[in-house]
Amino acid sequence: MGRRTYSDKDRAAVFAELTVNGGNVKRTARALGMPHPTVGRWKREWEREGVPPTVAVGVPDAAEDFLGTAIRIRDKLLIKLEGLIDSGDVSARDINTAIGILTDKIRAYQNIPTSKVEHTFQLPSPEEIRELFAGATQGVVESAKVRANQIESGNEPIDGEFIELSPLDD
Repeated sequence: MGRRTYSDKDRAAVFAELTVNGGNVKRTARALGMPHPTVGRWKREWEREGVPPTVAVGVPDAAEDFLGTAIRIRDKLLIKLEGLIDSGDVSARDINTAIGILTDKIRAYQNIPTSKVEHTFQLPSPEEIRELFAGATQGVVESAKVRANQIESGNEPIDGEFIELSPLDD
């Protein structure tokens, strides 16, 4: 059996996939069903000499071909997943994984960031919490004392001012 020959279109697909995979040769070879040594050799050549113009010109078409295929397959997987859910057979972990991988690849080919943003929240230390509660408690106690004095003296606040209330006549 002879050695397989690859077209510039094949090489363009490899270049596009390498770009999306961050230069990962094994992942690219596996995704395209190509020998790992071939993809690695091309990557090294392109790093040394640059991508040949005949390959570079085919990269947009290769990306477009991949996008169309990936979107079509992802949509079929979503329909399959819906059927599995409707039938009560919810062991669709592999389908979910495939959808996630395809979606990530589609986003990468469309140049949409796939990074995660993690938000963290750190509670204050126990001592800081005690101080906060002590301050809040002290404020509540002081307000209660002020209000108690207002009630005892017959003064009620109106618009931030106090007025003297006189007893009602029967």
